Amino acid sequence: MRLNSLALPVSSFALLLGLAYSPPASAQGFALDRFDPSERGSEWFVLDTLDMRGPVRPALGVVGDWGYKPLAVYDKTTSDNTEVADPVQHQFFVHVGGSISLAERIRLAFNLPIAAYQTGDDVLSNGVLLKAPQDNTTLGDLRLSGDLRLFGRYGDIITAAIGASVYDAKANPQLTPNQVFDPAQAQLVTQSMLTGPGLDGGRPVAAKAGSTEFLDTADNSDAWTVGYTPQVVTAVWVGHRKDLAPIKEGVDVPTGIWQQYMNAYLQDKPASQF
Repeated sequence: MRLNSLALPVSSFALLLGLAYSPPASAQGFALDRFDPSERGSEWFVLDTLDMRGPVRPALGVVGDWGYKPLAVYDKTTSDNTEVADPVQHQFFVHVGGSISLAERIRLAFNLPIAAYQTGDDVLSNGVLLKAPQDNTTLGDLRLSGDLRLFGRYGDIITAAIGASVYDAKANPQLTPNQVFDPAQAQLVTQSMLTGPGLDGGRPVAAKAGSTEFLDTADNSDAWTVGYTPQVVTAVWVGHRKDLAPIKEGVDVPTGIWQQYMNAYLQDKPASQF
């Protein structure tokens, strides 16, 4: 998703966050830890030596990998690309695996990565909140593999085999979506927000705008607008990024930005009912 730059008065900073939503069939995201170790029984950590000796030969093993700042955020507006924060600073995985070779030709194996230790800081980047990982043990995707040796034996100049691996994301219970709100409660919240800022063509939308007063003055310290349709949810905030300070803008500024973005995003999309 690409968000265009927004021009605002020097006294304030605007943040726009838009998320398109459709019920996912599976968890979305990307993996920071790409280390995929070889099957247990191999002499190397990553490349496989295709060692399938023995009529029945089991092998068990544990492999660890550590990453330092696998996910970092930099400010490209500075000359030296200043590092802003590290959503993930330290990441230590333990890979528990095993294999069994049969008839010196077939090998069945599994590998389960376990996130044993992760640290980092929450950071807001380009309107997207990158949450630091929780410091608890989580499971990765279970890998199940099977290999068949075609020709050659262990130690030969050439040994060839074919194999396949499947990854089961269901091994990680955190990847299973959970319903948080009762549907009736969610509908009640939506109904209470239908009278907020509207969109072009009378499209059904639930929205709310507001502001925070700066101390005991007539100015604001924050102004925001949040709203959603069945397809997308967008939040716009106007204020100072670091220190608490007054701004002259009211809810009209974030509401205008919010309406402009939502109308542009939904222009060619059908109106959906809640």
